[in-house]
Order: sequence, then C-alpha cells, then structure tokens
Amino acid sequence: MNYKEILDEIGIPLVFSTSPLDGKGYYLPHAFEYGDNGAIIVDGTLDSEKETECVILHECGHKITGRILSKLSPPQLHIINEAKANRYMIHCKVEEWLDYMDEEDLEYISVERFLNWCELSVRDFYDMAEQEIYSIIHAA
Repeated sequence: MNYKEILDEIGIPLVFSTSPLDGKGYYLPHAFEYGDNGAIIVDGTLDSEKETECVILHECGHKITGRILSKLSPPQLHIINEAKANRYMIHCKVEEWLDYMDEEDLEYISVERFLNWCELSVRDFYDMAEQEIYSIIHAA
C-alpha cells in the first residue's frame, strides 16, 4: 500500500508547503479547515520523492500508532511517539522493498542496502530497520 492509499484510508488530506518548514512535516489533527481528521503538512522543498514519502509515512504513523503530539508534550512522550511513527514508516518501506525482490535476492538482504534504497540514515535507523526486516521475513 502506498502513502496515497494510506492517506485515503485514514481520511487525511496532504498539503505541501511552498516554503521550507522548521521540520520536514507535521500532522495537524485540529486543522479542521481541511476536514474532521486534520491534515498532514509536508515541506514542499524536500530533495527527493523518497524523502517526501518517508516524511508522509512518518506523519501517518502519528495518526495510526500513537497519541497526538503537541508542543506541550513531555519530552519522554515525544520521544516514544516519534519512535512509533518512525517504526510505522520503516515497516511500510520494508514491505515495499521486499515486494520488489525476487526469491534469489532474499539471500542478499542487508539492512544497509535497505536504508540506502530508502535514503535513510544507517546510524539513525539501523536497529529499527533490522527488527522490521527480519520480523516481516519470518512472518511470511
């Protein structure tokens, strides 16, 4: 399922900013001018489609997997919810990546190859990506 299908399923409109944002994207649950579910706002000046997709999936993860964050959220709650949103994004990208692979490619799976394919930081996402890759492979 791609991010457009996920947005349709959860009923959240996607809005691209015309100028850079302080963060790469935000889920605004109370942006009722866009509908009852708020909106996801994404920096329209990001460098690549892959980066944009990862930001959108991360913001979808806030709606799907966790509590809504606010500027008043305690730091620990913020860290936990950011991790949940990152895990959701990684999970979606792993499923997409594995769908592109042939049977013989599965023996060459590496976390680094996956993260490079996604244009994500090996340092920041290695552990989470490794867990998601192997949990999906073993569940199949």
